[in-house]
Amino acid sequence: MSNEKNSPNEGIYRDYGTRFVETLKFYDRKKGECPKGVTLHHPKQANYINLQFVDPITEKRGTKSCGINTFTEESIIEAIQKAWKVSEALKTVTPNEFWSWYDREILNISERKSHSLIVRFFRK
Repeated sequence: MSNEKNSPNEGIYRDYGTRFVETLKFYDRKKGECPKGVTLHHPKQANYINLQFVDPITEKRGTKSCGINTFTEESIIEAIQKAWKVSEALKTVTPNEFWSWYDREILNISERKSHSLIVRFFRK
């Protein structure tokens, strides 16, 4: 009998294979490394990771994409690094500039690209 603590999600993912369960255990261990106020969010049976934090404009906690569309040990580490960037930006970037910073630094969307997406959305 092993003394290793099982992931609280392990039973849910029993059919997904050993690698997925091992990644969940890694996620459960590493998510505690996020800074205060910014946490990782991995929806059940999803293959992506989001960030949860307080929106500086609405002042309500929400879940936001961080551009990570895989669920691997490497992507978990990358999400934690992004969480630290967001935490620092919430302290230093003005609320009005935050979302353009977030698009540029976290989602890697350039100003020009995001502007062209807006233009396409409103064209018929």
